[in-house]
Amino acid sequence: LNPYLGLFFMTVINKNNLKKYSYGYKAAKNRLNNTMILLPVTQEKEPDFWVMEQYIKYLVFIKRREYLLKYLLPVLDE
Repeated sequence: LNPYLGLFFMTVINKNNLKKYSYGYKAAKNRLNNTMILLPVTQEKEPDFWVMEQYIKYLVFIKRREYLLKYLLPVLDE
């Protein structure tokens, strides 16, 4: 597990179970053990960790680029 895969898993868990868990019905370890999450798979039906990692890297790249274009470039033009 690396930071990119961790971000992918946390996003999938949070997005799929946002309405399922609340303050009174917390996402405890035993409840999460019974939670099913959908992941991309390879032809051999194994989780495709490479695709998950590349997707998060792509999103990070896009966000960094947006930040640079919005905040850094106007400062450099002055």
